[in-house]
Amino acid sequence: GSLVSNSSLVTKIYFPREVFPLSSIMARFVDFCIASMILVGLMLFYKVPLHSTLLLVPLIILIQLILMVGLGLILSLANLFFRDVKIIFEVFILLWMFITPVIYPMQAMGSKLERVLLLNPMTPIINSYRWLILEGRLPELNQLMYSIVISLVLFIAGAYLFHKSEHLFAENI
Repeated sequence: GSLVSNSSLVTKIYFPREVFPLSSIMARFVDFCIASMILVGLMLFYKVPLHSTLLLVPLIILIQLILMVGLGLILSLANLFFRDVKIIFEVFILLWMFITPVIYPMQAMGSKLERVLLLNPMTPIINSYRWLILEGRLPELNQLMYSIVISLVLFIAGAYLFHKSEHLFAENI
């Protein structure tokens, strides 16, 4: 909704319109960083061992940011033309959380369901966070490569579609 909520700026002045979706994503990223600091504090408080694999966490964050920016550009564009996208996405994001192993380990689901869960590009990202931070082991590269490819494809598609449709923004706001 960042383009729609800033319609007066989008229609009156020319500047890179990607600023609006990116600012929404970056605001959430600040929340993520604050939550991460709280997580580290809790890990220290509960004496959870800190592993050297923590140094690889920024790489996983980068992959997640690329995925989120790609999705953000596509969804902000879609919401501009079809206002119901925001409502549909709010329901979808809740369902997406449940099909991503956020609150449960993927191994608890069984091998058949595990293959289905791996189709979700967030699954390897969440698993990588868990393995790097809590278990001190490296992520499985084949799973992570899937997320990297999907993230890059969505990022490139989002940037392309956003720029290709930019001349229609003023008419559709």
